[in-house]
Amino acid sequence: YFVTECVGVELPDTHYDRLMFAASLGLPVNREIRFGKGIAFLREYFADMQNRRMDLDYDIDGIVYKVNSTALWDVLGFVSRAPKFAIAHKFPAQEQITTLNAVDFQVGRTGAVTPVARLEPVQVAGVTVSNATLHNVDEIERLGVKIHDRVVIRRAGDVIPQVMRVVTEARTGNEKDIVFPTCCPVCGSALERMPDEAVIRCTGGLSCKAQLKESICHFVSNKAMDIRGLGDRNIESMIDLGLINAVNDIYHLTLDDIKNVSQKTDDESNDADSDVGISENSGDVSSEEETLVQAPDGTGMFDMFDMPVSEVKNEAEKPAETAGDEAGDENGGRRAKKAKIIGEKAAVKILASIDDSRTRPFNRFIYALGIREVGENTAMILAREFENIYELMSADTDRLLAIKDIGEVSARHIVNFFREKHNQIIIDDLLKSQLLGGSGVIPQKVKPDEADLERIKDNPFNHKTIVLTGTLSSMKRDELKAILQGYGATVSGSVSAKTHLVIAGEAAGSKLDKAVKLGVPVMGEDELLKILGELESL
Repeated sequence: YFVTECVGVELPDTHYDRLMFAASLGLPVNREIRFGKGIAFLREYFADMQNRRMDLDYDIDGIVYKVNSTALWDVLGFVSRAPKFAIAHKFPAQEQITTLNAVDFQVGRTGAVTPVARLEPVQVAGVTVSNATLHNVDEIERLGVKIHDRVVIRRAGDVIPQVMRVVTEARTGNEKDIVFPTCCPVCGSALERMPDEAVIRCTGGLSCKAQLKESICHFVSNKAMDIRGLGDRNIESMIDLGLINAVNDIYHLTLDDIKNVSQKTDDESNDADSDVGISENSGDVSSEEETLVQAPDGTGMFDMFDMPVSEVKNEAEKPAETAGDEAGDENGGRRAKKAKIIGEKAAVKILASIDDSRTRPFNRFIYALGIREVGENTAMILAREFENIYELMSADTDRLLAIKDIGEVSARHIVNFFREKHNQIIIDDLLKSQLLGGSGVIPQKVKPDEADLERIKDNPFNHKTIVLTGTLSSMKRDELKAILQGYGATVSGSVSAKTHLVIAGEAAGSKLDKAVKLGVPVMGEDELLKILGELESL
């Protein structure tokens, strides 16, 4: 938590003096650093920075208070990844009012149909927001939101755009009810809602092109099989051409198959990268281009250390400009660039990455399959528990429930996944393509990856007992419970002295009161969503 190492000179024994020493050497040090004592000073400084944050040349989402004496740092120590000698004080989320122009319904990997608000673009905390998730039908009903409503938007944790409330006094009478579809907007299959879920799902399975695309994108993602170059647009093109109809087809692609695939333009692509209003580059391999990653405009050297992970990721993944025809049309506008084929050079790289993925460890293989409620942590638990894929595939619910940290919901989804004949055929073909050593009996080189284990362990929820209270606007409690369990947490129903953390939504009751009384740390929904977003981007 200090960015210098000094050789030949003894450093001062306070944090402030060390920073001033660095500045005296000509190193860039943030000009807003202040030294002071007492709560009154901290509150005054916080209020001052909150008032001036928009005048800074860089974005900040709060203040960090640090103990000045470096001798006390070792005494205070750390908890999880965070030091006890430093604490963040976040600014309240910034809000803006805009118009909800339309609602689209998008289908994810597990068939979940999510309503996405299309907004009149508005600047919120330095980012142009044009889309925001409405989560599910319950959230639409809770908000009472309609098309053409004026709505209050904020970025939860200064990251994820959310519709907070409707400005009902601005209604004109021209607003229209949001009608949830009765069949899948992509494949036309029936929709269903399970009694214990807030989510409505498409029943089409992998016959639904949206689910197929998302399942393949998940399979090739960096925390799964990590196949470089098969970004969502290339995958979408390959699905359209009939080259990929399931994840196992990836391992049957040839050089000729890949090199002649057209790379879709923005207008042609149906990808949903901007589901929550912040676009991500797909990661497709461009034909002959390289991307130079540099600090964002107006960002100093020291400021880079304070940038949120999501912002660094967005800068690193901005697409390189590609060659292609771009000309004005007859009306003076600009036409989209012509689609390009992947080409042989990029295709060779993709094939090499596919071949390299055959030796991914067992835990990544399990995670890549996309079983509902099986995140990285659960995949690691299963990989360490079972000697081979066939033993896992034949495990019944009782066998799975006997494993520490595997809950009823996860066990049910695991059993149902492996009972499905279609999934059995796909796994068998993957083994024939020499994944997991080709036999399903896990060779040493694809045993669970200890580096993955350390990364999974290094999160603020691992081995923590967490209690949920109140109503969350972004998801149901059961959904959050499954996510937290995926990160290694135990979710309890009651607060005690052994509770590590309470996550409190709106209208939190006696559990919150007890947590405060016992001195148990409390986390709000905004902070939770920011941490989850950062963990997902690692």
